[in-house]
Amino acid sequence: MKYLFGDTDLAARRLRLLARVYKPSTQAFLRNAVETSPGLAIDLGCGPGYTTQLVAQETQARHTVGLDSSPAFVAEANANAAPNLTFYRHNVRHTPLPAAPAGLIFARYLLAHLEAPESLARGWISQLAPGGRLLLEEVEQIETDVRVFTHYLGIVERMLAASGSDLYVGRILAGLCPAGDARLVHNRLRRIPVSNQDAAKMFSMNIVNWGTNDFIRTNYATGEIIELELALSRIAEGGPASGTILWKQRQVAFEKA
Repeated sequence: MKYLFGDTDLAARRLRLLARVYKPSTQAFLRNAVETSPGLAIDLGCGPGYTTQLVAQETQARHTVGLDSSPAFVAEANANAAPNLTFYRHNVRHTPLPAAPAGLIFARYLLAHLEAPESLARGWISQLAPGGRLLLEEVEQIETDVRVFTHYLGIVERMLAASGSDLYVGRILAGLCPAGDARLVHNRLRRIPVSNQDAAKMFSMNIVNWGTNDFIRTNYATGEIIELELALSRIAEGGPASGTILWKQRQVAFEKA
């Protein structure tokens, strides 16, 4: 499984920024949706381990495992791991998951990059111990009246759709629960205002990886992408941007029977 935005040092810095921006909303989600500390928690698509550390801290799990298909991210995560954290290279589309069954499985911004989210959710629920919970956090909508942000997001939405995935997969999260196997126990739409500078930083970091993307090369002129990158970089560096941007984040939890 190849992450659309890469696993370079730049991609890791982007994930560190993302971890800072969305930490408060994910903290609130974990506190509201996890009622008892699990013996084992698994963080799917963990990257360099920022979300894994947050899951461990907020749930007080005895042990937390992070899984990612990137050897670079897994190596970085293991190099900085506390004794109660372990990281494995694993394609999260495939079960069984290492160390399962788990009392908690968590994934943030993962299903937006994968095909067949309903099938994946069923597979992950099968890796829970009885009474265990699957927590999913995804974007349902991004509202902005900043023209350059709208342009960027339109490209990303079409690029993900071409690969069979959905930037706004949060819209279907609540309906992913397989009948009889698990029940929906938490469902919330959280609104997250993000500064224009932080949004532009995240977006401009992504564009660096577009040079080798077949979809981009086929559908967009090089000049258009360069112009978009420059416009985002100006905002990222503190330049003016007329308008605002707001993430609408869907947070759901399923409990296994």
